[in-house]
Amino acid sequence: MWRGYSIYVIILVLCYSNTVAQEFIGLRTDNYSGSNGMLLNPAAPIAGKLPWDVNLFAFGVNEDNNYLKISDPLLKYVATSDSIIDVDFYNPNKLYGHGNVLMQLPSGFIKFEDYAVGMFFTMRTAGYVLSKKDTIAVSRVLDVPIDSTLYLPEFNAAALIWGEAGVNGEITLESNSLYAIHLGVNLKYLAGFEAVGFRNNEEFTYSKDTLNTTTPYFDADFDYTRNLGSNLLYDPDNYALNGSGFGMDVGAYFEIHKKSKFKFSKNLDYTWKFGAALVDFGVIKFKSNSGSYHLLQEDPLVIANLVLDSIGDIDEFNRTGSRTIYDNSDASKDASEFSMFLPAALVLSVDKPLPNDFYVQAMIVRRLPNFETNLIARSNLFALTPRYESRKLGFSLPMAIYEDKEFRIGASARILFLTVGSDNLRTWFNEKDYASIDFYVGVKLTPYWLVPTNKKRFLECLNW
Repeated sequence: MWRGYSIYVIILVLCYSNTVAQEFIGLRTDNYSGSNGMLLNPAAPIAGKLPWDVNLFAFGVNEDNNYLKISDPLLKYVATSDSIIDVDFYNPNKLYGHGNVLMQLPSGFIKFEDYAVGMFFTMRTAGYVLSKKDTIAVSRVLDVPIDSTLYLPEFNAAALIWGEAGVNGEITLESNSLYAIHLGVNLKYLAGFEAVGFRNNEEFTYSKDTLNTTTPYFDADFDYTRNLGSNLLYDPDNYALNGSGFGMDVGAYFEIHKKSKFKFSKNLDYTWKFGAALVDFGVIKFKSNSGSYHLLQEDPLVIANLVLDSIGDIDEFNRTGSRTIYDNSDASKDASEFSMFLPAALVLSVDKPLPNDFYVQAMIVRRLPNFETNLIARSNLFALTPRYESRKLGFSLPMAIYEDKEFRIGASARILFLTVGSDNLRTWFNEKDYASIDFYVGVKLTPYWLVPTNKKRFLECLNW
């Protein structure tokens, strides 16, 4: 039972979500990012160089983990627990994986002197797996050898599919010859389609012989919507709105301006720009086709291998586990609703202009604590990104430390209305050791012709 549980949880989140950084750095972080940038820091448009823009369509996908490696890229097939055949495993002491898919639909903003307003529509999926720190090596869960004893750590995992309709408001609190302060906020309605969440509450070992699999105890909580729990998600007839909620992003920029001989000059280029944002702070409550469940077995549990091998989805795992432990297939259900929190994080950035339109930015992304809650865990990230930007062209070379351990390097290009990039180029050049994917593209109307090419200084009128 726990073997089928482990297989489904890990593969569901890491592969179905095929959703490194989930921040799409080249799309969101330069001074021309506009309505794309306001999803990472709501104050990005008013602190940027564009007077307005309209995002027509943007798409980004990434997945990264330190457990599964697959010989062929995930894009070559539909990744479900039944379709993955050629899978190999790393053997980490701490398990982690994150996935993210973003479709930013028509969105835009417009700036009015010291104010800006905007709106956005997105479709998103996100998933993660995280085990607790300082565990022994995580065992493989497929093709378990006979007469072996294997280990599963305490871990959390979840996946979420949702949509957003939001409004953006921004204000420049102060802008003078010395500094500027910009604030922004996104308020968004959340439409919850599907979700699944797992908590393996205590690490355990399990052993397998020719007939049975045995574990000394088992303790797990899990929540899911019916379609995601029973592999029915690929049938369009099953699409439904199963939950709703609200969320917000809050952000700010503080700029230190270049020295000016005019005491009251405005709109100067900056010598440093510091940013801070709390993003994806929100929750979706699932009330339709939903359930919250708990399986607890404190005494040794023996179950036939044939029963384990027949488990193909979460719903079947739940019924089998409840029937085995409680002698009632419905006894594991605690409630007919549950809540799922968005992948909230704190984002800090520092941006420094260099000569000849070059810049360098440092960015830190830290997820909010997630254990023992249904909160999608964002990946922790530190990124250093040198870039070139002008009105018509932009290039960046993001270098990132994913989950404080693994180095990633990417590249992106912006040419007029089109942006294409990846935050992990290894995705495309090392398929034999395949554990990740990362790609993004954006198309929008950008009024680059309205941005002055020379560095003008504007004077405020003095009030006598």
